[in-house]
Amino acid sequence: MAFRNFSVFKSSFTESEKDEEMSNLTKSNTDEKSPKGSLMIPAEAEIIKGKNPEGTSMFRSINHVMINEDVFAGDPSIHDIKQGGFTGDCYLLAALAAIVALPDGNKIIRSMIKDMGDHVIVRFFDDYRKPHFLAVEKSVPTNFGILSSGALWVKLIEKAYAMFRGGKYSVLDKGHTEKVIEALTGATNYSNFEGYCSFPVQARSPLSTMNTYIDGNGIYAFHELMRLSDQTPKNIQERIYELVFNKDKQLFNLWKAWIKNKRVAWKEVITHQHPVCLHHFTEFLKQHPVEVEVESAVKQVKDWVTNNHILPGPKFSHHYSYDALELFVNLKKRLENNYPVSVSSGEKVEQPDGIIPLHAYAVVGVEDNAETRRKYVLVRNPYGEDRPFLSKLLLKGSRSSIDVKSKHDETGWEVKVQTSNSSTSRMELSDFCEAFQYIDAMDCVSVEAINKRVEKHYQDKPEQRLN
Repeated sequence: MAFRNFSVFKSSFTESEKDEEMSNLTKSNTDEKSPKGSLMIPAEAEIIKGKNPEGTSMFRSINHVMINEDVFAGDPSIHDIKQGGFTGDCYLLAALAAIVALPDGNKIIRSMIKDMGDHVIVRFFDDYRKPHFLAVEKSVPTNFGILSSGALWVKLIEKAYAMFRGGKYSVLDKGHTEKVIEALTGATNYSNFEGYCSFPVQARSPLSTMNTYIDGNGIYAFHELMRLSDQTPKNIQERIYELVFNKDKQLFNLWKAWIKNKRVAWKEVITHQHPVCLHHFTEFLKQHPVEVEVESAVKQVKDWVTNNHILPGPKFSHHYSYDALELFVNLKKRLENNYPVSVSSGEKVEQPDGIIPLHAYAVVGVEDNAETRRKYVLVRNPYGEDRPFLSKLLLKGSRSSIDVKSKHDETGWEVKVQTSNSSTSRMELSDFCEAFQYIDAMDCVSVEAINKRVEKHYQDKPEQRLN
């Protein structure tokens, strides 16, 4: 939704108010560690005065109380974010958690807001990447549960976002994490920095549901390879011929003839096994005799599948598919370079233990354990760890993979899953890929990148520059 409805705002400050405001901005501290924030505002930018958002709670109108303290009591921290009360804005809080957990997260958060005493100025970007600067009264609702129970800076950003999205607190009840990050930073979710972040194909859908032909690499090529026939589109046959058989026509034809009468049997395998793992494939080959003249073609296929990590090993093993490994590498590079990532669970009531349905989470780190040869993703739930006992009783805060010594695994380790009331999950990579339905990987949100987006809007107006 573009920010086009200004009905809840005054058109601007009066001339005297504007002069006073700009004088205060000039005098105010812009230090990155300032408890008042370090938002940079173009000299000619219009600062819009906003009314407090409206709404009702328990059939009563929402009232506000002024806050007489600095917007930042200390360094912004992931522990400042605590979803509580009746709030349904996990998507917004997950966005803030994803940002503050970045290497420059402290500095980025401070650069979003400026404490002016009785009000704060918060910057937002609309759908056209135009920056807007909102003056928000430094007050919070007196009614319980309207905003989160976290730090003041979190509450004021929640409040400002409600103003930005139309002026009703009810708009906080549902939304998308990517839209919040776009609004706060001007970043988009179509950045191809160091590759695209996507869950593995088999985490998104079973192979048995892929009924249409798909011309692709990796698991898509494997799927077509296992049902190869004369009806397979020519372009897909050519891809398999080059990708799997290195343009060896004899091997290609031998495999095509061998798999012809086994496609129904393979369909049974993928119908009953999800995800399809490497051992399912190798067991299938063992169950079907291979004539001597076909051995070279079958070996070619087996080597291609194994060497390119087309199929994963069993869950919680250290054998990952190529697309899971690619996701892990891209997550690591993005987080290291201030590119926030978030995930969210689906609508299924039967989520894995410790994962809340229809809930947003921040990806805050990765871990590559050389000893266990396993990979882990750190995920943050916006629920606070100090939430009430009843909340903890009803909903676990995390799902973590614990490394346990084992004589049954070649690495000497195995993974066990446990839930807890901690808000941070350490999830083994295959478990992480299966637990969530959506992933949003955003463009860079460093202070420099955000300020460039602001400057871009004013680049055709030479007289308007950042103070």
